[in-house]
Amino acid sequence: MSDPIPSPISTRTNSNLLASSLDQNLIGNNVYSTIMDTIYGLDNISISPNPLSDHSLVKIHMGKSGYLNLILTDIYGRVIQTLSDGYFSFGDYAFDLSGSNLNPGVYFCILKTGNSKKVIKVEKML
Repeated sequence: MSDPIPSPISTRTNSNLLASSLDQNLIGNNVYSTIMDTIYGLDNISISPNPLSDHSLVKIHMGKSGYLNLILTDIYGRVIQTLSDGYFSFGDYAFDLSGSNLNPGVYFCILKTGNSKKVIKVEKML
């Protein structure tokens, strides 16, 4: 009888071994990114729907507890909305982004945590 094939996640403890054991093509880029962010304590952001509707949702994953600043800027860097500014514990959060008062155009949703910064291009259509 042969040994059963172990699950790549359940039997590995070293994050480098785990990262090398995951097949990015088999599990998909989004799942792979989420797993890597969780392993390395990284922060993640997504917006749905994008292009913006009257009410869109900004989802944040905090890889570790700390300061979180979430803003929406126009293409010139002017702050249009501050969605959050404060201390958050490790975990997942969701923030409402109202697009009803925005003119059609390109905006940027900027997530700043500790020493990391992530930017997502956001569009508002006619």
